[in-house]
Amino acid sequence: MMSGRALCFVLVSAVFAYADNNVPTVANDFVFTFFNAYVNEQPPGVLLLALVSNNNNGTANVVVTSPYRSFSTIRVSVAPYSILKIPITPMSVEDQFPGYNMTATGRIVVEDKGIRLQSDLPVAVYAHAEIYEGSR
Repeated sequence: MMSGRALCFVLVSAVFAYADNNVPTVANDFVFTFFNAYVNEQPPGVLLLALVSNNNNGTANVVVTSPYRSFSTIRVSVAPYSILKIPITPMSVEDQFPGYNMTATGRIVVEDKGIRLQSDLPVAVYAHAEIYEGSR
């Protein structure tokens, strides 16, 4: 019986490894969110960035939007063969940890705090959250 479990585990691992190797990392349209970084109910300083890597020989025009009403649309240009750090504000765009926003009925509340990044050229995007205390 134990060998059957090990075989199943190996097969599942192989499927995930195969899937991970086929995920595109360069595209024109990305959707992501940042989880809330509050620790012990005391909000530390938080730096939220979207890093955009443009490996094209032309300038990539990028637009960052969110359905969250306090989010202001960001429009930037990323020079050819360069990386641009785009600060994401306000901090209130951070999403609550899964399970934090549950109603009395046990249902999870879905927030409208997703972030969409679109580019006219294919780019790579990395979402970065950094927690710091005191001055930086």
